[in-house]
This record gives sequence, structure tokens and C-alpha cells, in this order.
Amino acid sequence: MGSEYEPNLNSELCDLFAKGGLRATKEKKIGKNKRADIYIKHDSHTVIVECKLFGHGKRDEAIRQAVERLEPLQLADAAIAVVYPKGCATDMMAMDMSISYAIVGRAHAKSHMLQRTLDGSQQETPRSRTGDPKWQRGSVRDLVAAAKRVAKDLGDPAALVRELDAALADAVDGLAEGQRERLAGAMDLPSKDGDWGPAAKRSLLILASAAMFHGRLDDHLPDMRPGVDARTGRAFNGSWPPATLARCEGSSNVVHTLRASWNLILAVDYRPIFAAAVRVLDALDAPVFTRAVRSIIQWARNAVGSVGGLRHDVLGRIFHRLLEGKYDGSFYTSVPASILLAGLAIRTGRDLPRRLGEMRVIDAACGTGTLLMAAAERIRDVRPAGYSGRTVIEDVLIGIDINDTALHIAATTLGLLSPETQFERMNILHAEFGMTEGGAAAGSLEQYGMGGTLPVREWGEAHRARQIDTSAPRESLSYVGRANLVIMNPPFTRNDLRHLQLGKDAKQKVSDREADLFSSSPVKVGRASSGPMFLLLAAHLCGPGGTVALVLPLVAATNSDTLSIRRHLADEFHVDTIVVACDPERYWFSENTTIPEMLVVLRRRVRKAGGGGGRRASAQKPTRVYHLTRNPGMAVEAAAVAGALRRGAAAAAGSDILASDVPRRSIAEGDWSRVQFLSQRLYDMFADIAAGRLFPAKRLPEVADIHYIGRQVRGAFEVAKIPGRNCRLSIYGNVPDLLSTILTTPSDYIRPDKGKAAEAERAWERRGSLLFPERVRTNLARVAVLYAEMPTVGSAWAPVIPRLPGMAESGGDGGSGGDRTGHRYVESWSKAMAAYMNSTAGIVSLMGVQDSKVFAYPRWSLSNLKRLHIPALAEGAVRDLAAAFDANARLRIGRWSVHNDPVRASLDRAVSGALGVEQDVLDAARYDLSREPACTNKRYGEGAPR
Repeated sequence: MGSEYEPNLNSELCDLFAKGGLRATKEKKIGKNKRADIYIKHDSHTVIVECKLFGHGKRDEAIRQAVERLEPLQLADAAIAVVYPKGCATDMMAMDMSISYAIVGRAHAKSHMLQRTLDGSQQETPRSRTGDPKWQRGSVRDLVAAAKRVAKDLGDPAALVRELDAALADAVDGLAEGQRERLAGAMDLPSKDGDWGPAAKRSLLILASAAMFHGRLDDHLPDMRPGVDARTGRAFNGSWPPATLARCEGSSNVVHTLRASWNLILAVDYRPIFAAAVRVLDALDAPVFTRAVRSIIQWARNAVGSVGGLRHDVLGRIFHRLLEGKYDGSFYTSVPASILLAGLAIRTGRDLPRRLGEMRVIDAACGTGTLLMAAAERIRDVRPAGYSGRTVIEDVLIGIDINDTALHIAATTLGLLSPETQFERMNILHAEFGMTEGGAAAGSLEQYGMGGTLPVREWGEAHRARQIDTSAPRESLSYVGRANLVIMNPPFTRNDLRHLQLGKDAKQKVSDREADLFSSSPVKVGRASSGPMFLLLAAHLCGPGGTVALVLPLVAATNSDTLSIRRHLADEFHVDTIVVACDPERYWFSENTTIPEMLVVLRRRVRKAGGGGGRRASAQKPTRVYHLTRNPGMAVEAAAVAGALRRGAAAAAGSDILASDVPRRSIAEGDWSRVQFLSQRLYDMFADIAAGRLFPAKRLPEVADIHYIGRQVRGAFEVAKIPGRNCRLSIYGNVPDLLSTILTTPSDYIRPDKGKAAEAERAWERRGSLLFPERVRTNLARVAVLYAEMPTVGSAWAPVIPRLPGMAESGGDGGSGGDRTGHRYVESWSKAMAAYMNSTAGIVSLMGVQDSKVFAYPRWSLSNLKRLHIPALAEGAVRDLAAAFDANARLRIGRWSVHNDPVRASLDRAVSGALGVEQDVLDAARYDLSREPACTNKRYGEGAPR
């Protein structure tokens, strides 16, 4: 056993920091009469590490010492407080050892110093206040990653975003419409419905990115005098160095000085960044523009000088605020999500080729480059020795997009990683989208080859992709079928919105081009969305033994439109990992959306000759599904979560992660429904019902006709305040708080809209008493399925009418509600089904087939309801459940999240008796529903179950 003497442990920890690629010094003197246990200098930031042995009050003591070194002394950019585990000794120190740590920034330090002043206390650091450092537990390897990424979690990037957004808005407001148009023309940007303001604002963002990069280069430029002028290819003979950003800001003619400086920097290279910025400067020459440029430079200098200012997401956040991604399918992946995804895709250094320059990482919808940057940083983490930022940017990373402005941001942010990069070798490519001289072009989708499995296609005129700010296609690069990692947040927006920027004729021709590209694909894809096309493209780009890592909408795991894609991917890849953000506060991974999302990691199956060996060996390997009850909002938290998941030690992250395995057979069939539930018990119940293991079950369309007519009712009828001759009683709308009993009386008057009498009559003919929901707010809903005292229709409800015993299945949307033959059977079965569907088992079945585009507000399409499994009710079960309905129908039922509601408990007892389900199983599931975030719209466990 080694010594527990703290300095010895600090020395071992310092060595581990150095092993992880950090410049770490132990017991370094900082300031007057101050020493740091460990002092780290990494890239653009410095970190002090203050360490304590395990014991009472040691966390407070470590935080207090960290605070004292940051405020007011400002001896480093950030600090990390560390507490060693109980009984820790030097011979236990290793990268995988578990350790507690907290990141302390200057904002934390100021808050603590102010509170201590107000309290008059110097004894204990205040705790449990908003903004306090968060203690977390992870491995030493996670701690090393935290020290590298600390700049991404400190400062106030949100404030920087607001400041620049305000500066750009002020600049645009001061310009005349003609000036705005000229600025937009500099970047060849279209107007938005005749308004040039948004396009002008995006052009000014190019100035901000160039100014930010200029500030980053200032310290390097004196030593970067070029021998050959990159602008001309001849020997450089100009004056050097260019003016600094500060000198440009102070110039009486800021535009002239800035233009001269940027033109001179172009002699080195950096064409993708500064050539476009010079074009923007050349577009205007007016006093109001001079003031705008000066304001932008001031912001850039402040951003570069801030610890958080060099976060590679700052410009991306602003860009996507301007872009309105929902209209063109661009979704900006958050930094924590990108770190988490890259950390799962690249597990260890063994996932990299022996020679780093041979690796290929492709993002075919790269936007502002966030995922590429995360991949670069993950590569650096797993291979610190011999890592070269220049090699990674010039040889490894490949980013393709259709948005020129976003690509300039990507070039800038990647350039910040390695300013010495030769930008002419940077593989940030602009793919033509729309009508070109060569015809219709489909952007990144042009890479999808035809006529073979993973053919290698050269870039050239056929692909219409070029490096930004050049006109030459990249003919020397071959990507298809060679990528070690395809990492992407593909656009799943409807194509009629994604193509909105194109004219009517161009929209049709581009749609035809996309259909032609995928006409021979192994899976048929429609024209409604390009999302499935990008999934096929990702598989197409991935090479043997490679990995595909994706950010996808959660509905892609359950939607019938992507079923064939899921099956195809499961055949070509092992679906290794799925991560779901089961967090009502952050159930997405993209910044500019509120659609539930998931992270998916796929590993290419290695097919041996004859289809044997390796593929059979992995055929039974399950898919690991992780549900995050707290979606990490900081980069260091995401890195720690990724580390825990890689180790398979979800418990190391506490109760914030639930891990489960889904059998290979289910995934191969396209069944990814495990994503729908946090609770393993609820998922098991859903799966047992669907498989007929809990009781004999059938799909709903096998025994009943589903009249999915809500849209037809909304379109053909209008609400009438006063009943007239043509009025009918209906259930219009879906107000869960008002629907408190299973039995209801239609009370909303509706009448046919003008000119819609025939359509209204067709809808009315499909009326029924048993009504299934189209949408429900699960945290408010009490009733899952309604029974109306008289047959009716609803604007948000689908009548379901059972077929008489012996009748064949009509196809799921046929039959006639007007045929009252067998009225008694229809009534009894409908009441029985209303009782079952409002029991715990019925609610679980509904939740398992939902399409969730808004957390806790699921939707059930016709295809969803067709996948719903219900009990195959024998005559006795119909009688018993109908009796349970009669006993409970008029009683006020509790919300889904109320575990001890007497009405639902009564229905569960009836289900237990009629279907033979153990009562304990239903009671346990009812309790789990009361804690399920998708039911409560609260984080798991928040609030005591009622």
C-alpha cells in the first residue's frame, strides 16, 4: 500500500495529467505567496487544480482554495477542485481510478466571494445555490478530459451570442435596403420574402468570424512571413506583419485598415476565411458601415480574450439563430451532444488507424462543423502522443454542406484548432444545391453512387462539390466507401420546406434528381423527406469496419416510414448504441429544435468470404440502449457521461443513466421501441403484450375498423355556438383536464362547413362510441380512450368499431359505422375495450406505439394505431371488462401519473381477473408510470408518487 500523504498523491496525479497530453506542473508558485497543487497550461487556457484527501468538509475546503486563486487574484482561467477517494494511496493512482471533482470558473468565484462578503463568513463556502460548481464522480481519464475542455464550460458564451446578435441587428437596422442587398450579394444570399435584412445579417457574421480568427492569429503572425505569396504563387516581397486586430479597431479608417490587413494575411493562406470577409468589406463604403465594422471588431476582441470566447459553438449558435433551421433542415448539434456522440463513436485509440493521416471522418451535412470539431478533439484525447491538429484538419476531417455561410463558420472554427493549417488542403466542401449549369444538383446527396455496393467514386464535375471560395472541384479525393467514421446530424425536415429556397421549377427538378439518385437503392425511399436518403448515404460512405454516428429524431426509431431503413441498417451494421435524452428540460441534442432526439452509433459488420465467421459471431450481440434522466448541458459533463458509457459502468454516473440491452433479433426486425420507455418494467410489459406473452393478443385492425377521420372532421365541419338544423353533437378538441370520466356525452355542436356537406356526411357515417386519441398531453391526461353515450365523431379522436365475430379484416380503415347489426356485441366489446385501454396495461400499450415529436405530447397516426396490440377478448372477458366499465365509467379517474388512483386500480383488478395477469405486475407498472418522465413531464423521481 502506498502513502496517503497528499503531496505524493498530487505528484502521481500530475504525472497522469502529463500522460493524458497536458502540460502539468506540481507545486507551482503562482502570484505572491501562493502555490497551486497542480498547474496546467493547455491551448488557450490555464487551470489550477486544488486537491484534498477524503474527509468531512474537504469539498468545501477545496472549492474555497480554488475560489481564492481565481477571485480577485485571477491567477488562472479556471480551477478544478479534487477530493481523493477514501483510502486512496499512490499505488492506486491510475487513469481508471474513480475520483470526485468540480469545475470552478471566475463566475463561480465572483458569486462565492460576494456571498461570503454578504454573510460575513470566512469559514465555509456557501452551497446549494444556483450557479455553484457541480461535483461529479468520474475516472481520472474523465478529469483529464475536463481539464482540456474547461474553456468550453466557462465564461458566458450565451452572453457573447446575445452581444454579437445585438451588434449585427443594430448594424443592419442602420443600413438602407439597397445597402443590405449589396451586402447579401457579397455572399450570394437570397432575400427572405423580399426582405434583405436576414441575408445582410448573415454576411456581417462572416466579418465577425474573420475578425475572431484574426485575433487568434495576432500572436502568431510575426513569425509567419510567407516565402511564397499564396495569392500569386510568386515570391512574397511585401511588408510584414499585418496590422493586429487592436490596431485595426483603433484606425481612423477601420474598413481600409482591416481590408489591407486581411489581404496581407491571404498571402499566407486562410482563403476560406478572409477572401469572403474581404468581399463583404468591399460591398459597402459608408459611415454607417464603418461604425458597424468597428462594433463587430470590438466584440471579436472581447470574445477572443474571454475564456469561453473561443468555444467553437459561439458563431454557430448565432448563425443558426439567423438561419431558422426548421425551414431548410439545418440543425445545429449542441457541443455537449457532439462530445457525447464522438466519445461513443471513437472508444479508444484502437479505433484509429495506425497512421493518423489515413483516417477519414466525414460529415455530409456538417453545418458549422461542431461534430467535426468534437471528433477532432476525441482523436486528440485517445491519441495525445503524435497528435497533429494540422494532419487532422488537412487529411482526416471532411465536411460537406450546401450552405456557404455555415461552411465559412466551419472553416473558421476548425482553423482555430490549428492556425498553421494550409487552408487550400482543408476539406470543407460546398456541394451545389439547386439548378446549375450541369442541371439539377442534390447537394451532399450527389455522393450516393449507383450500380454497385459501396463503389468508390471520384469527386468531379458530376458531384459539383468544391472547396469553399474556389471554383475547382476536389477531383483528387475519394470518399465513398472509405470513411472510418461518418458522423452527422442529417436533415429530417420535410422536403417541401427544405426545398423552399428553390423556385417552383427547381424544386421539382431537384426532387426528381434525388429520386433518380436513389432509384436503385437497396431500400425504397419516398420524396417526403430527405432524412432516409441521408441515412442511406451515411451507410454508403462508411468503409469496411467503419462507424456511423448520428443525431436522429426519436420518431425515426418508431415511425413506419423508416422501418425498412432500420432493417437495412441492422443488416449492414451492428446497432451498437442508442442514447435517449429522457429529460423534460433537455430532450433534444440539437440547439435549434425542441423535437425529441436520440444518438445512434452503428458499427459496420465485417463480412467474411461465404458470409461466415465474424458476422455469425456478432449476430447475437445486443444493442445497448441508454436513457439519460439528465441530459448533460456542459461539455465536461458530456465527456464524463461518455466515459461512463464506454466503460459500461452507467452506475458510475449515479442515477442519471439507465442501461438496458435489446436483443439482436428485435433490432433486426426494426423494433427499436425500447426508446419509448425509461422504465425497463414498462418496456417489458409492452413487449410481452405485443408478443402475446401476457395474454393472447391481436393487432387492433384484426378485430376492428379504425376510422382515422380527425383531419376530415376538422376540415369539413365548423363549431356552432347555437344548434341549427344541420348541427350534430360531437367531441371537438382534446382538453384532458375536462375529460375526467371514461364515459362522456358529446356536447359540442358542429355543422358542415360551406361547400363541404358531402365530405361532412362521409365523416359522420364513420361515427362510433369507442374513440381512440390522436394526441394526448400525458402529464395532464386522465382518460386514454373515450366511450361516448351516443355514436359520434371528434376532431382529435378516431372512432374504432369492432367487426362481428367471423367477419374478415377490412383493411383497417373500412366498414360502416352506420350498420347496427350485432349492436349488443358492438356495445359490450367497446365498453370492455374502453375499460382495458384505460387500465395500466392499455396505457403502456399506447405509449409503446406513439410518435413523440413533443415530449409528453405524443401523437398516434393511423399507422401507429394499426401496430397497437390489444387482448383477444373471449366472451367471458368481454362480459367482465364491460361490467368493470359500467362500475367505473362515471367516476372521476386520476391522471396517468397518479399511481394510487382508485379508478385505475379498480380497472387493473378487472384486467387481472379477466385476462389472468398477475395483480403484482399491474401494480408495479402503475407505480412506474407515476415516475416515467414521459407521463409526468418531470425529471425521473421528481415529486413523490401520489
